[in-house]
Amino acid sequence: MLPTLESDRLRLRMPQPDDLDHIYLLGSNPKVMKYINGGKPLSREEAKENLDKRISLSKDVLGYWITEEREYGQVIGWMALKALDETQEIELGYRFLEEAWGQGYATEGGFRLLDYAFKQLNLKRVVAVARVANKASIRVMEKLGMRYEKTGTFYNVTCVYYAINQQFYLENRK
Repeated sequence: MLPTLESDRLRLRMPQPDDLDHIYLLGSNPKVMKYINGGKPLSREEAKENLDKRISLSKDVLGYWITEEREYGQVIGWMALKALDETQEIELGYRFLEEAWGQGYATEGGFRLLDYAFKQLNLKRVVAVARVANKASIRVMEKLGMRYEKTGTFYNVTCVYYAINQQFYLENRK
């Protein structure tokens, strides 16, 4: 079962069936979905399928975390450590509500998940992918210390591929 993880401003917890409204709100925003799902917002039915999938993939030590702002308990997005479809490497992923953009939440949550991956799970490497045009997501990867390795096809679209290994992370993360 996924542990609940916390950082200064965030609580990352296992998804629950009653998170449907949050997943729908996130997935139905065209700006949030611009670089995901071909830019097509999710219907409520697709959001339900999406949530059910996230719950089923979150019954072990890896999966999807609902991301809440700690002070008020407001859901602001989700984050993940899961197998990258094309390579089965462990991928860091994230998606946030538009009103949460630009506040450092993805970076803060990313550091918390990398701490978990490298210190608790003893993973040796974590990767992340983003569409080439998704400059904000790429900037988060860079802030986390991830380094560009290649451009390739992931999720049926051209993406940049970044990675970070455990040794580099532990040596550089104070």
